[in-house]
Formats: sequence, C-alpha cells, structure tokens
Amino acid sequence: MSCTELTAKYAPDLLHLAEQLDAFDAVIPSWAAGPVPDAETNPGGTEPHILLELFEDRGIEAIVMIYGEESCFVHTRHAAPYPITFQGLIKYLEQLPKPIYAFVD
Repeated sequence: MSCTELTAKYAPDLLHLAEQLDAFDAVIPSWAAGPVPDAETNPGGTEPHILLELFEDRGIEAIVMIYGEESCFVHTRHAAPYPITFQGLIKYLEQLPKPIYAFVD
C-alpha cells in the first residue's frame, strides 16, 4: 500500500501530507499510519500519525513520526527525539540520492 492509501485508511486527517510523501517513495524504505484499531501496539500512540523509516548517512536508522505540519519528530538510537517541521522533512527527502529504479520509465 502507498503512504496515501495507508493514511486514508488509518489517519485521514493527515492525507494532505501523505500525498506529498508519495513523491519520495524511492527514498523511504517503509512507512505506516495509525492508530490501527485492535493492534497490540501503536508506536505513534492514539493520535493520528504517519511513521516513516529512513536511513541516514552511515546507515543510521531514523524513525520520523508525523502528527501534523508543525508536529514531526525524529527518533534515532543515538540521540533524544528532536522536532522537525514537515517542510523541513520534505527538504531533507528532496536532497537524498534516489536509487536507479526511481529513473525507470
């Protein structure tokens, strides 16, 4: 499922943000949206959210929790969570190198 499809199902209030993220499918290894009803765990809590898994330089995994345009947080194993705006996240995604399959017609 695309980020837009997952968000439409589980966090429809954030659909306008998910639509912008679909353009970066090639550089986002995985995503989720929630909260998922009847799930054993909801990493983003009960508030509607989009979760992105990213890999920074040197293979450091980053999880980005998106709750709104001004309410996004980056989580890594090596630092305390820190805020980023949605537009800051988009700028970050724009500068990531795309894999070769992103250029296939």
